[in-house]
Amino acid sequence: MESIRIQQNAIERIRITALNVSGTGVTGATVALSIRRDSDGYHWNGTSFQSGYTTVSMTALDATNHPGKYYYDFNTSGLSDDTYLLYASTVTASVANAPWQGELKVGGYIDNIDASIASRATAATVLAGVVEAEGAYTVQQALSIILAAVSGVTTNSGLTFKTPNGNASRITATVNDSDERTAITLTPST
Repeated sequence: MESIRIQQNAIERIRITALNVSGTGVTGATVALSIRRDSDGYHWNGTSFQSGYTTVSMTALDATNHPGKYYYDFNTSGLSDDTYLLYASTVTASVANAPWQGELKVGGYIDNIDASIASRATAATVLAGVVEAEGAYTVQQALSIILAAVSGVTTNSGLTFKTPNGNASRITATVNDSDERTAITLTPST
């Protein structure tokens, strides 16, 4: 087993692989799984949490095609944000790699990640919008101008800034007799 993080109101398939000393999957094993809620030490009995130690049985996935694979589908509907400690063991003598341990973090751990992803999507929408009201430049257009200014090829005595490969002009300056800029023409990428 491993450390798993899921949202509330989901079903997590808890898996183990029972192997003998040769590394071959053991079929017909009896595997008991303890799910203990970390916040209060209560154990899952298959339908609810109780104060005394209890286990649920893990099921063989497919003895023919997946020998040694066992699972338990843990429904997190209605569970509070918490860490659930997992411990599976067997009394089957031929299993050499027992016991198995892991943890399941439910709820806010992943719900917060989803919120973060949603806020990033909103930020991406903002980035696609106008960043300069005086000229209505998008982030992509502004970056093409900035790239030309910092990394582009210059021509016309430094008055024209082109793309780094020199193919397109992005900034063209006009100066007076005192070498003061009097106008700038920006040609951002589309």
